Amino acid sequence: MIMKRIVLSLIAAIVCTSLSAQKIVTSDSSVKEEMNSIRVALHGGYGYRIGSVPEGLDQASQDYLKELKHCISYGADVTWYFMPSIGAGVRFSDIRTSNENMIGSDRIDIWFLGPEFSYRGTSRNERHNFIASYAMGYAGYFNRTALSSVPVKISGGSLGYMMDISYDYCITKKIALGASVSCLAGSVSKFRCKTFSGESQTAELGGDTRESLMHMDVSVGVRFYL
Repeated sequence: MIMKRIVLSLIAAIVCTSLSAQKIVTSDSSVKEEMNSIRVALHGGYGYRIGSVPEGLDQASQDYLKELKHCISYGADVTWYFMPSIGAGVRFSDIRTSNENMIGSDRIDIWFLGPEFSYRGTSRNERHNFIASYAMGYAGYFNRTALSSVPVKISGGSLGYMMDISYDYCITKKIALGASVSCLAGSVSKFRCKTFSGESQTAELGGDTRESLMHMDVSVGVRFYL
């Protein structure tokens, strides 16, 4: 229920931002022609996995899994604005987290790659850009885990959806500093497990046992306008 509210809130924010973008963009055709059409964004920050911790675990196991919710995030996206306020491009995002105890360890990597569609609103002095983006693509999961010192590589993937709201402050016509909030939605039901000896097998999960890839992240970074 909480996850649905978060997704719906982000969708509403993106819609409002895109509608505002139409009002913020200046109607001066000469200024529109001067606006840069390609935006390259590099960013990094903090991510948080939203999936719930399974019930019925002891306190130590719950604390271990809760620690894995906190992640570092980084990514990049390139957008071509074929209209002053509407663009398309490609987005890459990655979050990483790790934890270990006396029983085992986990090093988890969740990444996303896919095409995106973007709405941009620009102030009249072209200093402030408000951007709302929606992307759909491949969300991958990779975990280097070890149980009782036995290393295992677990991988999987599924269709993922990413929503992002960004603000850019232009310090020059070509360079800007920005901040963004994004959310990835997706889950994995089929995994490939590979041991250190090279043996591999496939495991399938269903229902509430699916591995949630859903997370939110807050990031800052630099943008290049070309």
